[in-house]
Amino acid sequence: YQLPGGHNVKGEALEETLAREIREELGIKLVIDGGPFMMITTYDPNYMDMGSKVCSKIYYYVIETELEPDLNNLCLDALEKETEFSVFKIKIDELDSFLNKAIKDGRIDASIGREMLLVSEEFSNIGGDL
Repeated sequence: YQLPGGHNVKGEALEETLAREIREELGIKLVIDGGPFMMITTYDPNYMDMGSKVCSKIYYYVIETELEPDLNNLCLDALEKETEFSVFKIKIDELDSFLNKAIKDGRIDASIGREMLLVSEEFSNIGGDL
């Protein structure tokens, strides 16, 4: 499990990247107003066992919309097509419980699950309520 998102294209603003990724993975078009509420920086000294050092910055935004995912309008990349890509939503007040159970059951990569729990905690700390 992961939150919608992805990598930016050279020269693309963060908000453009987010709008494109939401369009590709959820099939909906949004205009992104405002900036991220959180950023996580990670360093990988041996990215994908290729000997490359990589610094990644992951930006998290709050997006409120009444739009529902349009599964007929997805534009998945090759990796997403090769995996069991699916879309589902969880109520924000059930997210922590869902993630903790998914980590415990092994249905989610533990490091990704812990990162999403950290994002959920920060969202709550800034007064997030959807």
